[in-house]
Amino acid sequence: DRAAAAAVIDVAPDGYLPEHRALGVLEAYGFPVPRHHFCRDADEAVAAADAIGYPVVLRVVSPQIVHKFDVKGVALDLADAETVRTAFRSMVDHIADVQPEAVVDGVIVRPMIPAGHEVILGARRDADFGAVAMFGFGGVFVEVFEDVTFALAPVDRETACRMVRQVKARRILEGARGAERADIDTIEQCLVRLGQLVDDFDRIAEMDINPLMVGPSHVGCAVADVRIRVATNE
Repeated sequence: DRAAAAAVIDVAPDGYLPEHRALGVLEAYGFPVPRHHFCRDADEAVAAADAIGYPVVLRVVSPQIVHKFDVKGVALDLADAETVRTAFRSMVDHIADVQPEAVVDGVIVRPMIPAGHEVILGARRDADFGAVAMFGFGGVFVEVFEDVTFALAPVDRETACRMVRQVKARRILEGARGAERADIDTIEQCLVRLGQLVDDFDRIAEMDINPLMVGPSHVGCAVADVRIRVATNE
C-alpha cells in the first residue's frame, strides 16, 4: 500500500521517523510486523497490554532517543498489568534523570517475540549508486566478522536469494547440525519489499530492520526493531 506509506513519509520532517510511524510504513509494504499500540501514558499501556495478551514489551518513543537500550528505554517480558504500569513509570523517571532534554511522547506496547535467529536488513542511499540494500546475520556475525552482503535496489527474488546465500552464516538458517530450517522464504520476501520501499521513496536516506527475528517456517518472522531516517535531497 504505497499510499499509506506516502501518508507518513511525505509529510515527515527530516530525521528518524517515530517507531510507530516506521512500523506503519513497514506494515503498508507487507512486512511481518507484530501487533502493537502507541500509548501516551501508563493507563493506555495497561489497556493495550490487556488487549494484546501477556507477556509484552514496552519501547519508549522519543524524538531525542535513537538507541533505546542505552537509556533503559525497553522493558521486556512484562507479565501482568502491574508490571506494565511499574515499567512505564520507571522508564519515564530514568530517562528524565539520564537524558533530561528528551521528550517522551509515549511507548509502543507489543507482544514478546519468540526467540529465533537475528538477521539484519538495511538500506542506504549512495550518492553514486542510489539505493543500496543490505542483508546480514545478527550479533557477532555482523559486528565482528562483517558478514553482510549488498545489492542495488530494487531487489528481485533472484537477487534476494543470492544475498541470503552469500552470507557465511547461511548454514545456520538452512538447519546446521540437525536444527530446523529457518523461514528463509520470508527473509527473501522482506528483502524484495525493502528494495521496493527505498526505490519508491527517495526521501528514505537510510533504514534498518535490526533485528528481524527468524523462526522455523511454521513460526515465521517478526520485525523486532526498525529505524527509518528521512531526508530531503540528500
